[in-house]
Amino acid sequence: DKTDGVTEETGLTTAAAAIFLSKNGGDFAAKNEASANVHDQDGWYIIIFDATDTNTVGELIVMIQAPATHLPVWKTYYVVEEDTYTWMFAAGSAPDTQVAAIKTDTTAILVDTGTTLDARLSKLTDAMVLSSSTIQTVTSQTVFVIPNTDDAVDDDAYNGAMAVFIDGTDPNQKSIRLITDYDAGTRKVTVAEAPDFTITTSDTLTILASASAGEVWDQVLTGNTHNLTNSSGKRLRQIEQAFVHASGTIANVDGNHTVTLDGGAVATADYYIGDRLQIAEGTGAGQSRVVTAYSSGKVVILDSDWTINPDTNSLYELDAADVHVSLSDADLASGFVSVATNTTTITLDATNAVATTDYYKNEFIVFTHGTGAGQA
Repeated sequence: DKTDGVTEETGLTTAAAAIFLSKNGGDFAAKNEASANVHDQDGWYIIIFDATDTNTVGELIVMIQAPATHLPVWKTYYVVEEDTYTWMFAAGSAPDTQVAAIKTDTTAILVDTGTTLDARLSKLTDAMVLSSSTIQTVTSQTVFVIPNTDDAVDDDAYNGAMAVFIDGTDPNQKSIRLITDYDAGTRKVTVAEAPDFTITTSDTLTILASASAGEVWDQVLTGNTHNLTNSSGKRLRQIEQAFVHASGTIANVDGNHTVTLDGGAVATADYYIGDRLQIAEGTGAGQSRVVTAYSSGKVVILDSDWTINPDTNSLYELDAADVHVSLSDADLASGFVSVATNTTTITLDATNAVATTDYYKNEFIVFTHGTGAGQA
């Protein structure tokens, strides 16, 4: 009631023209269905709509304003699509049954590509999975035959691809190997190494397109990723091991020609004598000196002072020297020059040098400190 806002109005008859609707944010307008409202109970009224009244999906606000009798009344409803209503309210309807029906939409045309989703997925699979079948015959653990249902008709069609083996009795057991040869006439496949388990005719073989050459070259070069006999990766690692004996970070700078290496270096006395210690990055980068002494504590003594001392952020490499200088205590000595006669003749100190004629003939002498340091 307009007077106290509490008393129920139970005898109103509001004409359709006085019942207004706002469809999805639009302007209010009288409802189209012609009947007036009908009192239901306790001041609540029934209003009938038709298809025109509910023809706009979205928010629907119903408003009745009659200042002569009662306060303004409004209520918000929502108009939804028929399928949505059925999904939410129909007897026995459940979300899983509706979601299951979505699979039929995979045949719909994708606007951005002009193809169907299932067709696009099929093309992607065809590009990645070259073949999938059960092994027909096992010649050896690296040579086997696949069924004649295979599509490849050209020799070497699968060379360089990856063979994925799945154990027929234990699907969790898998192994991947590189295919090195394929004979289309006999359908014989050869892999670089035997799989991790014994293959049989009950096992599944899937042949996958291999990674591009660029991706392979960008992989980290380790014994786990590039270890096939005579492969480029293994050969490169062997070459590196022949020339780079150790690498890491300088742990401490003990003097102008003395440094301590980090934990990656070998803790064996004399191990790196004759190698060239090169500063690869950081402070002092580009310099190199020959190792003349090395302790089990990883302390390096070099043949001459650094021009710029490295620091504990400097990265080093211990490389094989251009000319190997043997400084083993078994056959050579270290000490001071006793007399420098001229530019080609010196006398060694008697304390450390061996007093035997021609004992050091054809050996190298390295001047590690003082005047002439760094020469050999």
